[in-house]
Amino acid sequence: MGHNLKAQLVIDAMNMAVGQRKPRNVIHHSDQGSQYTSVAFGLRCKQACVRPSMGSVGDAYDNAMCENFFATLECALLDRRRFHIKAEARMAIFEFIEGWYNSARRHSALGYQSPIAYERSQDDQLESASPQPSIKPGALQLHHTSVSETDYMSRTMSRDQTITVVFDTDCILCSHWVRFLLRHEAKERLRFASSRKPVGRELARRFGLEPEHLDLTYLVVHDDKAFTKSDASLVLLGELKAPWSWLRVLHLIPRFLRDAVYDVVAKHRLRWFGEQKDCLLPTPEQRHRFLE
Repeated sequence: MGHNLKAQLVIDAMNMAVGQRKPRNVIHHSDQGSQYTSVAFGLRCKQACVRPSMGSVGDAYDNAMCENFFATLECALLDRRRFHIKAEARMAIFEFIEGWYNSARRHSALGYQSPIAYERSQDDQLESASPQPSIKPGALQLHHTSVSETDYMSRTMSRDQTITVVFDTDCILCSHWVRFLLRHEAKERLRFASSRKPVGRELARRFGLEPEHLDLTYLVVHDDKAFTKSDASLVLLGELKAPWSWLRVLHLIPRFLRDAVYDVVAKHRLRWFGEQKDCLLPTPEQRHRFLE
């Protein structure tokens, strides 16, 4: 989200998509807006090996899928809420897209799968359909892994194994929450990053969240999906031993009520619980769990 309609806005969106999705041999389709016809955007497409495409003048069919998304966004979110500041709207739209539309909403055009599920199924099909070289008896085969295979393997290995938590290390409440997680987690799947350091800030940007907005929430990344506010807490509660994991039943409470309570605590946490002067120091056994 930006404050203007200049070419840099769509270039930033392109950079985010290329960095997060790592596309190969894709087409970027748009209308004939000045942002997309600009020289700067064309050069960025060329650098990213993205083939630009534009609809004809007055033709609405080319952008039907994109217009359908905006209609869903307006109907399901924007028409039902009022935002007091831009940061609040940015956060709500981020949660709508990354927390529901891409990860959970079923799309009829994708065989009633979510976009993330559909992309994974396509990756699996490409991997299974790739031709295997024949090996003569007694021959020694050296297998060279291509870049695309490496990317696919890294994504597959990362799924369901680690969960990254980006939190405010200056907040006493946040630090106590991290210590609590370390004491009661069922498996050592959690990794932690400071919102004040480059790793945490870059991770926030990767999922479309401005680093300065991490003062209002913490970020949990699991299975290529990002969670914030109360949803992030529910994900972490699911990683704890019983009886703490039983608190996952709180998901039955509507999200807007859960987030309302979260917003109050997040807004006053430094005044209520204080701000620590010393950083959270992990034990030597825990040091590898903290990303620098």
